[in-house]
Amino acid sequence: MIRKVFSTEVKDVIKMSREIALDLGYDYISTIHFLLADCRLNGLWSIKRFAFKEDKDFLRAYEEFRKGAVIENYTESLPLTIEAEQAIRKSAIECFIFSEKIICRHHVFWAAAKMKNSSIQSIFSNDPDLYENLVSYYSSLKLVDPNNAKGFFKKNIHKFPFRNLIRLVIE
Repeated sequence: MIRKVFSTEVKDVIKMSREIALDLGYDYISTIHFLLADCRLNGLWSIKRFAFKEDKDFLRAYEEFRKGAVIENYTESLPLTIEAEQAIRKSAIECFIFSEKIICRHHVFWAAAKMKNSSIQSIFSNDPDLYENLVSYYSSLKLVDPNNAKGFFKKNIHKFPFRNLIRLVIE
């Protein structure tokens, strides 16, 4: 299994996604909540500029995802949906492909973008090349160099015993 450490930003997004889920009336956390949390945190490398042209577009989308009344005084942890759990797990693969040591939030979004019928896919349903466009977006922010990733991945694939895991990424 690939062992990686989560960045502070990923931890912040996960914490904020719980608050957002409760605010929107959900009793679980999905990848939509990860995206909304990252947009709300609005850091330098946020997905917000990729997902929404203006703040009002973000606020409108935020309200469109409202399921019900705010859930208050909820002290227990919220469960992750299967897709959210898979996105977090598969983010380690994305981190590996790009030969990075720490899992960042863009790895989580890339993993979610590769998953068929994920909540993130539903937001960007008019973008058939979502994964590639997200990689381009984060590469334009100088966070990654996609050319290095492809070279590293192709040159070293034979060195790793978890071929079945890697095949999932290639598909």
